[in-house]
This record gives sequence, structure tokens and C-alpha cells, in this order.
Amino acid sequence: MIKAIKLKYSLIFCSLLLPIISQATEVSMAFSKEIPPYIFEDDNSGIEIDIIRAALAHKGYTLKPMYFPLGRIPYAFKII
Repeated sequence: MIKAIKLKYSLIFCSLLLPIISQATEVSMAFSKEIPPYIFEDDNSGIEIDIIRAALAHKGYTLKPMYFPLGRIPYAFKII
């Protein structure tokens, strides 16, 4: 249930971010560490990553996943 909510919010965040980055072709996005089957850090795949990558590719963008412990993601956005 919680993972489905996180996926929902990730997709909403990604859709809100697209107009802001309209000049960029690569989108860097933070993900939590490996959570099978949602995220496989070793090969940059998993349900969450594949859905977001496909949505971005549809509009001509590429996804650059970055992996952090879940509690560090908000801090990572402040640095970037």
C-alpha cells in the first residue's frame, strides 16, 4: 500500500517537473535504494523506474536515476 502511494507521488512529481525542465533532455531523479521489484539499483530498472522512464521517453527525455537512502532524498534535492 505504501509503495503504491510512493509510486503515485513519484509519477505526479515527474509530471509536474516536466514543464520546468522543458529545455533539458536528461532528467535526474532521486530514488530510494534497492526495493525489489520496484527498484533494482544494479541495472537501473524496476517497476517505478521503468514506468517513469517510459513516460519521459514518450516526450523525448531520458531518465538519469540517482540512488539515496530514503531519508536522504529530500536533502539531496536541496543540494542539486
